[in-house]
Amino acid sequence: KRGDGLTNLSVAYIAAVGLHPAAVFDAGLQLSFGAVFAILCLAPIFSRLFRGLGRGLSGILGTTLAANAGTLPIIINMNNAFWPLTILVNVAAVSYAAFLIPAVAVITLLYCLLGVAVAWLGPIGAFLVQVLEWMAGAADALPGLGFAVPSLPGWVVFAVFMLVFLCSLYFHISA
Repeated sequence: KRGDGLTNLSVAYIAAVGLHPAAVFDAGLQLSFGAVFAILCLAPIFSRLFRGLGRGLSGILGTTLAANAGTLPIIINMNNAFWPLTILVNVAAVSYAAFLIPAVAVITLLYCLLGVAVAWLGPIGAFLVQVLEWMAGAADALPGLGFAVPSLPGWVVFAVFMLVFLCSLYFHISA
């Protein structure tokens, strides 16, 4: 029998917080569980919006947008700012990384198997990684493009996550 993602996430959260109650204030825990919660609830919905782009790309875009939705209220509270372009940059970077990781893995495997015969692939792999580094560097310019937002009250953050959950219930259509 296949487990329910939200139940499994809840058990993991209770275990993490049960072992270390102060972890509820840890930004890493909040961001991780917020992202995974939103991915479980919203990724199928968002992926359907992009189904014309093919299964792989629609899945990447849907998952990335869902993770952004799940982390946005937490990031706003951490930084008291919102950068609208962050979502587009994340979609571009994650989509590119989905291509980059297998490409670099294949290049590395070929080099391990064939050695210097495929050494010419090294600069190609280095260039692919440099493009990702450039994207990260370009993202550093985003703080200047954001605007100040006051911290959200706890009930607003809770309401956002309830809305995410309700959206998953009411808009989730079996594929």
